[in-house]
This record gives sequence, C-alpha cells and structure tokens, in this order.
Amino acid sequence: MVRSSNWSHDGRPWIAVPTASTWIGGFRRSAIVSALDTMTAVAPSQAATIPVPVVPRTGISVDGPVLAVVMSDQLVYLGGDFSSVTGTKGAVARAGPAAIDLTSAAVTGFRADTDGRVRALALSGTALFVGGEFTSVNGSARLRLAEVDSTSGALRSMRRDADGVVRALVATSDRLYVGGEFMSIGGVAQPRAATVT
Repeated sequence: MVRSSNWSHDGRPWIAVPTASTWIGGFRRSAIVSALDTMTAVAPSQAATIPVPVVPRTGISVDGPVLAVVMSDQLVYLGGDFSSVTGTKGAVARAGPAAIDLTSAAVTGFRADTDGRVRALALSGTALFVGGEFTSVNGSARLRLAEVDSTSGALRSMRRDADGVVRALVATSDRLYVGGEFMSIGGVAQPRAATVT
C-alpha cells in the first residue's frame, strides 16, 4: 500500500511505500521510488494507483514505514516510524524525520529525532513542520507538532502542542494548517482542523 506521494522538482511523482520488500508494477522495489518519465503527466491523486513499472532513483532504504514525504529542491524529507536510513554512504541513525540529498543519494546532517511516529511534514522557507504521535523532538518536549530548521533539524521556538494525533499539514508563508485527531492546539479549542500563525 502506498502511503504518500509528492511531485519532485523535475515533475516526476515520488512515491513512499512502507517496506523494502514491496512489489510495484511487477517489480520488487526499495522504500523510496520514483515513477518513470511516462508518469510525469499523471495527476498526483492518480500516481499511487496506476500500475506501471517504477525504478529506484535514490538508492535509499529505511528500516520502518515511511508515512510522509515532502520535497525541496534537491532534498527529500521522509517522516515515519523508522530508526535508520541507508543511503550511498551507509546506514545512518534517524528516528522519525530524515533528509536525503537527491544528487548524491546520501542522508544529510539534518537531525530532528522524535520519540514517536511522524505522520505529516510541510515546508515553508527554512522551516520544516513535523506532525504525528511524538511527545519530544531532539529531547525537548513537543506534543505532536513541531517546527524545526530545514537544514540542521534544530528545534525552533514555536510551541503549539496538540492534544491528539496530527495527521496532515499544509504550510504557507504565514500560516500552518493542521488536521488530525486533536481537540485543541496550543491550548485553543480547534477540533480536528486548526490554523496556526
């Protein structure tokens, strides 16, 4: 089952699948794959359902489910329930989110370890927003929603704790839209759908 897809910088849809032993289009593929050039005209909503052959383009694998993918230039950010990501330079410990350089297929120095699943990611400028089922990021308390630096993974000062699971994020230049199974964010009643400024 495909859990996440996203358009890449070159128009190809990237697809995250949950395990290294998944079959797609009759071919066994690793955890992160990109569709062939023939899929560039396919709408993102259809990319996960069309049975065409795909080929690994990153050489990346993870040791657990990938539940969220977002891209920026030559980087792809993964979120999920994993503890290690393997790229061209070998396995690197990463718990929750990780960043991959698509040019080298190497895991970057970005590190924003969480103590629970990451279910949603969103980028806005140099900010990466992370949502899910965690209660801390890099050892500091953040309940299910956090903002980190998109290069280093360093935790930023935004604190808008959610009292339930965060499952969806969309970021604009001045707002963050949040969806999930919460009743409040930052102590303000906003059941299941919230706007954070």
